[in-house]
Amino acid sequence: RLELHWFLDQITRQPVANHWQALARASFREELDSQQRSLTSVVLRCQCDAQFADLEQLLTEWIDINEQPLERWKHILADFKIGQSHDFAKFSVALRELMLLSLNCQPVSAK
Repeated sequence: RLELHWFLDQITRQPVANHWQALARASFREELDSQQRSLTSVVLRCQCDAQFADLEQLLTEWIDINEQPLERWKHILADFKIGQSHDFAKFSVALRELMLLSLNCQPVSAK
């Protein structure tokens, strides 16, 4: 739903011209993995009762609660999708936004 696999593909496909760019691309992949783990942890740490035994339902509820910060992430992805090529600064900004999402999102509370 957050299209993190698609974003990983964009990072992986980013051409590199030198050793430093190769290191940056590898760093971006590692950062994306880290942010995906962080977001997963945030969702799973929710105070859930039996009504959220279904993880799909829990994820849907979490997305609904965090609609505004998720919209920012979706706008960044939309910018990536309309462009054919991306520079390393663009990936850096997108990963920063993903980190802020994991830090600022709200947990799902038990009802």
